[in-house]
Amino acid sequence: MRATVACWWLLLVSAVVDAQRFPCNGETFRLRKSWSMYTAAEKTRHVAAVADAMSAGYHHRFIEMHTEPQSEREAHGCMFIYWHRKFLLGYENMLRSLKAEYACLTLPYWDYATLLVIGSCKSVYGCATDLINTLGGLVDSNAKRSWALVNGDGMDGVGCVQRPPLNNFCQSTSAFQSNQCMRCVPRNNWATSVVPPESNIVPVFSQILGGATPTRGKTLAEASRGIQNGAHNTIHNALGSTMATFQAPGDPMFNLHHV
Repeated sequence: MRATVACWWLLLVSAVVDAQRFPCNGETFRLRKSWSMYTAAEKTRHVAAVADAMSAGYHHRFIEMHTEPQSEREAHGCMFIYWHRKFLLGYENMLRSLKAEYACLTLPYWDYATLLVIGSCKSVYGCATDLINTLGGLVDSNAKRSWALVNGDGMDGVGCVQRPPLNNFCQSTSAFQSNQCMRCVPRNNWATSVVPPESNIVPVFSQILGGATPTRGKTLAEASRGIQNGAHNTIHNALGSTMATFQAPGDPMFNLHHV
């Protein structure tokens, strides 16, 4: 088991190193922007990069990393924040390594908390209409009504969305190697999914700082648990289907949900 964890860790580190193949000239630090701040060109580039990662057989490797028992234990314990930051860095660097035009790419984030405070949405889809539409869209008449196991596990869902970039999705390494990719991602009907109150910006601040005093701030473990059990888990559950399982990295929404 330790050897398996070591192999996955080497895969992640390799993604970090390999990104140097196409250096981002002049970059001194990386800045993640919200999806709503992305230009049309940046959105197009992000979707193309995710599609290329799926087609190349790298995207589903991150599902396998997230579900490996020892790795999953670290990911959802006291190292929740650090583990996912490293995970996102590995995915971002993997995307950067694919083509020269992706060399300066950074992962966007979904700013649902701000949108909910403004009161501009009442459903998950309402909070992220452009984002969801750009990353495959809602379950519609084009969606498949049956699908394969994702990394060995069955996925609930209303339908399997197969619009780009999801039409490049592969559910496992074995499926990729045997050319049996299902080319869709299971989703629920996000137009009727209610945004949980824990994702409001005020509760999010409380999850990070709640209980702190002028003489004592929250410990890392306390803040990590607050975030994980608050906005993080409730958004995953609101989205349901693939996003409510440990196979969640299969849906490109996963990376935008984590910051």
